[in-house]
Amino acid sequence: MKRKNFGGMYQFAVETAEDLQRLAELDRALWAATSAPLRDLHCDPQFLLAMDTEGAGRIRVAQVLDACSWTLERLQDTAGVLAGSDVLALASLAPNAAGQTLRHAAAHLLSELRLSGQPTVNLAEVRTFRAAYATSLANGDGVVPPAALADTDIAGLAQAVLDTVGGRADVGGSQGVGRQEVAQFQAGAAAWLQWRSAGTAAEVLGADTALAYQALQDMAQPLADYFAQCDLLAQQRPTETPQLLAPEPLWSAGSSSIDAFLQQAPLATPNPRGELPPLEQINPCYSARVEALYQHLLARIPALAQHPLTRKVWQQTLAFLQPYADWRSAEPKEPYAALGETQLAQLLDPALVERLLAAVAIDEAAAPGVQAVADVERLVLNQQNLVALANNFVNFSAIYNNDKRARRALIDTGNLVIDGRQLSFCIRVEGRDAHKKVAADSLCYLLYADILAKEGAEVVYRIAAPVTSGERGRLRVGKRGLFVDNHNKEFDAIVVDILENPISVKEAAVAPFRRVGKMVSEKMEQWLGSQQADAEKGLTTHTDKAVQGAQQAGNTLIKESKDLQITAAQAAKPAEAKPADPKAAAKPEADKPKEGINANTLILGGGMALAGVGALMASVISMLTTWNGWLAIFGVIGLVAALSGLLGWLKLRRRDMSLLLEANGWAVNAEMKVTRRIAQLFTWVPADPEGTTVDRFDSLAGLTAAQDKRRQRNVILLALLLAACAAAVVGLRYYGVV
Repeated sequence: MKRKNFGGMYQFAVETAEDLQRLAELDRALWAATSAPLRDLHCDPQFLLAMDTEGAGRIRVAQVLDACSWTLERLQDTAGVLAGSDVLALASLAPNAAGQTLRHAAAHLLSELRLSGQPTVNLAEVRTFRAAYATSLANGDGVVPPAALADTDIAGLAQAVLDTVGGRADVGGSQGVGRQEVAQFQAGAAAWLQWRSAGTAAEVLGADTALAYQALQDMAQPLADYFAQCDLLAQQRPTETPQLLAPEPLWSAGSSSIDAFLQQAPLATPNPRGELPPLEQINPCYSARVEALYQHLLARIPALAQHPLTRKVWQQTLAFLQPYADWRSAEPKEPYAALGETQLAQLLDPALVERLLAAVAIDEAAAPGVQAVADVERLVLNQQNLVALANNFVNFSAIYNNDKRARRALIDTGNLVIDGRQLSFCIRVEGRDAHKKVAADSLCYLLYADILAKEGAEVVYRIAAPVTSGERGRLRVGKRGLFVDNHNKEFDAIVVDILENPISVKEAAVAPFRRVGKMVSEKMEQWLGSQQADAEKGLTTHTDKAVQGAQQAGNTLIKESKDLQITAAQAAKPAEAKPADPKAAAKPEADKPKEGINANTLILGGGMALAGVGALMASVISMLTTWNGWLAIFGVIGLVAALSGLLGWLKLRRRDMSLLLEANGWAVNAEMKVTRRIAQLFTWVPADPEGTTVDRFDSLAGLTAAQDKRRQRNVILLALLLAACAAAVVGLRYYGVV
């Protein structure tokens, strides 16, 4: 055996038949994994069930070794095993007894399928034969379904056995009977017939004994309660007669309430003598049963019919019917009575039973051939899957294989296409919270996604997919993607959780600046929001003042109009001329309304906002320039980026994907470090198809052609102006003017 380098990790390779043979020499501590749950291995279910010989729901090292030994013992040519083929060449079978048994079985099934002489048999042909064989009589399980029997007589017996004592499912899924059920039916039927024959001696009243016994059973408990009440009354003083009359409110109640009371009332009013009173004094709820007791039982026993019914008489009645009660209690549990004595006697005919057992024997005789065909299927499945299983167990080479034509790793459930990239390693996850607790130590950036068959449907299953290269991009909870399973079936995928960790050195280096930028952006948004609120508040205040000023001006104007009207009226009247009042001439003007918000106010507010932003930026720049100018700033930036990148690189070097398997229940020995090469294997951006050309002309350029030309002209003019200014400065300096 040889160790092979898989992405920087050395593991034992399984590439030849000799490697499979020597797996037993490999210490279990050197296996990549020693135990794995069946649910994580995506291959033929029958292969997994055959591997899990203990029914534990897991595959362990011992089971892999047993499968290798069993397979190699029956093959002399292992080319099909190494190719993972589902076509078994009959010439590849070993010449030993085990191999030749499989050869004969394969030849038989090929002849049954009318393929005699074919040198190979494939998995589909084996399963076609087994499916047809399972519904036939001779399918080797020793269970005969009634429908598989052409003889109606023995089919009737088989159905009677099935209905009476039950049966088992045969390999085709139908319920049938075998030797065990037939023997149980024979013994039970014979016991029932014997029990039934003893019934004549137990019927002390002849054919009416059953009616008498039923009447006794119906009154057994009520009479026991009544006699107990009589015994209790006999222990009381004569003045303590029990009051069993109905309560007063019940007399005015409805019939349903009275019926409910009578159902709970005693059989009759007890008396110290312990005698059952005449029928007319019996609780109406029991009168019919008491009458049946007298008619079918007490009246038929002369020694008891002349006496009132007391406890002693009742005990004698029970003793009289005790033989019949004992006989009834000895009845077998199986429902043989439904068949009746006559039919049972016919079904127990020894010749009929022998014919059914002969059919069972035919089925049993086919067992070796059927088992041989089952072994042919097992061998084909092992040939197809054994090397793949070894390369997911002894080593993880199947996980690292980037050949598109190669078989996917058994644990890999498909590809997740999201955010313009392919995540090619996806594993199914049963419990996300439990998985995260273990997977957190893997230091991988991990997406958890729900897989849906259609919109609004239930979750088909859940996956976890590591993102190993590139950057986070637009990955977030709630983002949708496309999941393609191993059978190329497409599903919707929705990210429901993310395990945050660095993805690449570049992302780790710029992460501090992104966090700072996010913090500054949030602070700026908060500050600008507060400034906007203050500006809106100021605008509201100025608007209110402007409205109030306008109202005051309107009031003053109205007053002055009224004064002017009064003055004009007075001037129209003849009156002596009076000297003008200098005070009136010097009357002050009305107050002008205050201005609301205007362009000056807006400019002032905007200037304050810009000043605030400038002050913030100036304070930041001032703090940085105290460290010897911009060179120090770039040095600090470079140092922070370098340290962050280094810490990210160290963390990235410790990523271990084996913990993702352990979180799913695997027992893993090997590490699965995510190196730079491996990172590109699990997360990648697909290349353009071969022959793709790139047309760099903007198809939408015509929409802004005029604006683009104007902008280009302005840029050229500005460049010429700056060049002219620079030339002028140079010329003036040359001539000493400046």
